[in-house]
Amino acid sequence: MNDPRPARLTTSTSTARRSAAFALTVALAALALAPAPAGAVETTLAAFSPGVKVGYTIGRGFTYGLEVSWIWAPTTFDDWKRHPYATGVVVTLDTNFKGLFRLHAGGEAIGPFVGIESGPSLVRDAGRWRLGLGSTVWAGFDVIPYYSYTLVFGGERNLHEVGSYLKLVMDPDFETKNSHGDWDD
Repeated sequence: MNDPRPARLTTSTSTARRSAAFALTVALAALALAPAPAGAVETTLAAFSPGVKVGYTIGRGFTYGLEVSWIWAPTTFDDWKRHPYATGVVVTLDTNFKGLFRLHAGGEAIGPFVGIESGPSLVRDAGRWRLGLGSTVWAGFDVIPYYSYTLVFGGERNLHEVGSYLKLVMDPDFETKNSHGDWDD
């Protein structure tokens, strides 16, 4: 079928959408990686959090992966009142075992049971390696539903993924800190 719109309009609309997605992803990465104002809040490495993920990438099928994050949080209750979120660094590796592979690293900002993460990605799709920028929003604790968008530079389609993480929160000494605790805590 012939598209009644001029080719130039279709191309410029696609370029505008990609540019807007790129700008949003860069802004989210900057927000997640931005340090707190000097001297305002003291933070410490609060948690190491490995996990697995199962998702569905639209147009590509089920996606499986591993994720590790390191989280820095305010050290005192007064600091939490002035700076009510933690920051972190995350590394994700996922695949659909049918030609899609993604390695992603990013910075994250974490509030009470919600978070946003953004950063660069290396994507292998349709037999070609490409660079991209990805952003993920999530909510929950231990079992964490998420939505992830990856802008793939030079790719035919960007990646839209929904799914769930199963994460284990550990302190830096590798002792678990899950929400359920022990019966005698």
